[in-house]
Amino acid sequence: MKQHLHFRIILLCLLIASAINSKAQQEYTLTTSPANISSAKALIDLPGLSGNTNAIIIATPLGNTKTMNPHPTGAWYYSGKWNIFNCDFAPMPVGMTYKVQYFLNPGVNQFLHLVTQGNLGAEGSYIDNPALNNKPNVQFTIFPNHSPEVRAGSWLNPYEAKTGYSASAGKWYITNISGQAMLKGCAYNIVINTG
Repeated sequence: MKQHLHFRIILLCLLIASAINSKAQQEYTLTTSPANISSAKALIDLPGLSGNTNAIIIATPLGNTKTMNPHPTGAWYYSGKWNIFNCDFAPMPVGMTYKVQYFLNPGVNQFLHLVTQGNLGAEGSYIDNPALNNKPNVQFTIFPNHSPEVRAGSWLNPYEAKTGYSASAGKWYITNISGQAMLKGCAYNIVINTG
């Protein structure tokens, strides 16, 4: 009887740890190499990400990577794997280093924003989320998420995007730095800085 109770306690602890871990940010350093590059993309091959279409991924260039690879980058789910890729399809150079932060599942502070006809406005694509609405000082990161195998009507934005806050709407929005129109079907991972 006592052994059965211990087993149940251990099982409960494992379930709690698994639930916490699925919402926790994890980090990985990706350095591009001939072994992981295929044209414009570099493979991220990590347990938990492979086959996981719900993962929220943000990649930050380290060192001189942004200078050496001045192309907008995003996360692309292709053939069951996530990749960091150049959104304008420029070849991915060897030796680029990215800090890849990822969450195995979406949550309150990390989620996917899909650009739709309904959220497109004069300023860009408005993000309607309680963690961001009416909060002009909140800090967060956006990162393109291209997943045509998962989302029908997925569209790739080849331009660098930025965020802005609309005081009149009380919402943040995503728009292209170049002034090009934001098109429906584009998607962005959003991670709110909770630190």
